[in-house]
Amino acid sequence: GDAEPSRPELEALRLALHRPELVADRVEPVLFADGLGRRAFVALAGSDTVRDAVDRADPEVAALLRRLTVEEPLLPDDPAADPAGPVVAQLVREATRRALGELQAETRTGRRDLAEVAEATAAARRWMAQLDDLGQGRAAADQLVAWLSGTVLADPDHDGPLTTTEPV
Repeated sequence: GDAEPSRPELEALRLALHRPELVADRVEPVLFADGLGRRAFVALAGSDTVRDAVDRADPEVAALLRRLTVEEPLLPDDPAADPAGPVVAQLVREATRRALGELQAETRTGRRDLAEVAEATAAARRWMAQLDDLGQGRAAADQLVAWLSGTVLADPDHDGPLTTTEPV
């Protein structure tokens, strides 16, 4: 089967299971590496209840979801803190690093324009630097999710801008 999801992926899945309202408009499948974590998130996101997700999932995803339903998410002690913020930031950071690595590889093979990739990389790095900022972190994460949704899934042969926030 697939490798165990990363720690941020597992924590995001715990939040999606136990406190879905905290991640509903912030976590997207593109934030998960291909594999078990993404499949589990897609199963949850596409189901009305956890039971439905488990019942419809393949055995590996169902086992992970059952395990996570008995594991509480880590929530900050400070009631004023954004409980999902650190988890979302780490998930976004990992996904952005993967996407930037893929873009660099596509540049080396000539499938992407170097100047375009340099511009997109600079923007992504600026947003990543703001992820831990209390005032800008949420907006930076939202920008990166939009960028990842528009870029990572885009056809490298497509002539559109890499910095689009429109899903392709």
